[in-house]
Amino acid sequence: MEIFLNKYLLISIYFIFSLFLIFKLKFKSYSFLTLFIIYTFFTYFLGYIVFEYFPEYSTLIPLPQKRNDSYFNENYYNYSFFIFLVGYFFFSLPFLLFNKFNLEIKNNSIQAYPKNKIIEKYFLIIFSSFLLLNYVSYKIRNDYIVGVPYGTPKNKIAEYSWYTFDYITIIILIYIIFFGLTSNKYLYRFISAISVIIYGVTTAILGWKSGSIWALIIVIHLVFIINYFYKKQKKIKILFLIFIILTLVPAVFILSNNLRHDRNFVENITYDKIKSKIELLISNSFTMNNFLYVYNRATGISPLFVTVAYEDPNKENNISFYDNLFKRGTYQPETYFSCNILKYVCPPNFGSYAPTGWSTFYIYNRVYGVIIGFLVLGLISVFIENVFINLKNKILFLPLFTSTYAMSFPAMIFEGTITFYFKRHVLSLFLAFTVFLLFIFFIKRLIHRLEIKL
Repeated sequence: MEIFLNKYLLISIYFIFSLFLIFKLKFKSYSFLTLFIIYTFFTYFLGYIVFEYFPEYSTLIPLPQKRNDSYFNENYYNYSFFIFLVGYFFFSLPFLLFNKFNLEIKNNSIQAYPKNKIIEKYFLIIFSSFLLLNYVSYKIRNDYIVGVPYGTPKNKIAEYSWYTFDYITIIILIYIIFFGLTSNKYLYRFISAISVIIYGVTTAILGWKSGSIWALIIVIHLVFIINYFYKKQKKIKILFLIFIILTLVPAVFILSNNLRHDRNFVENITYDKIKSKIELLISNSFTMNNFLYVYNRATGISPLFVTVAYEDPNKENNISFYDNLFKRGTYQPETYFSCNILKYVCPPNFGSYAPTGWSTFYIYNRVYGVIIGFLVLGLISVFIENVFINLKNKILFLPLFTSTYAMSFPAMIFEGTITFYFKRHVLSLFLAFTVFLLFIFFIKRLIHRLEIKL
């Protein structure tokens, strides 16, 4: 094992396998695997390099230090990257098998994306519904302390219903961005751009960094889809949205990190608090320490470092994937990570640190958990991707496809809570999509009746 933990050997394996995937699978821009390769390069690979040489900047959670009262793996940096490579390979494996069987995609022409006249005609109404639902989602988070990093939810009904409201908001946001980009009207393009910022800001104010990252991944995925299926579109539309990504969304994410410093998240929404944080942001943003701090928050590799360093392979941790999936009130990887590995006071008074997807699967069953977990994720991704690609009406199912992107990749990399609240997120996503389809069907029937009367 020590031979395979050699840093240069691991990096060589990573680059050789990545180049093999790109060459073999033709790097399709719409694919789950494409975003997986790109995203993990900027997070887990570069995070591994940066924080091995600058461990003092890994400030998200305490880096491992040898303790007398616990197991400690001195090779935690290299072993963590080895665990990453295991998940990387088994997530990619189903894509390679699919390609080997030559199951060709038949419905990949531009005709697969007919213009949806109803959405174009009622674009402003749809934008208004986004504003309303985003406000309702914001109020539920604010008033009942749900979906935020600190505090205990005040109401179980509000806690569970918020996920559905948020996913409906995201579904409408996806339509707004997509049709704004493919529209010839500058007003619609402008609306699509500010919608991304509105969603990111409302989540950032409450200290929820994932909201900005979800919006960013949605934008990237829709750019990829437009670039692949709409090759005749003017490139100015793509460049316009890339400008939005590079200038506005990262600023929202940095702002989110500063706002999260206060334990009482309600205080963060006052004018004086926001003003002081913005002033602090302006004065301290362009420093190496701040850049590495924000980068560490985005990469999510530090939880894997700590998990690998302190998880004793000879000791049972009482964490069960089956129980967490089918039972209520079970011992969660989040609690285990904060209380047993980090040795914080249990239960934490204000929130807790969450393990990422790699860390969660490793906690469940170590290397075997990573193998099984990422193989299943790869199979699900291949299934969803190819169902979407072969559909005749892709636009109708576009938000389900892109929402899966936005939900799954942060879950694997830095938003660890999704991996052990998987059932809650998946059920809420499908419920939100069903409600949205029923709403579209109702609107079509209503418009049809009005046209008949006229």
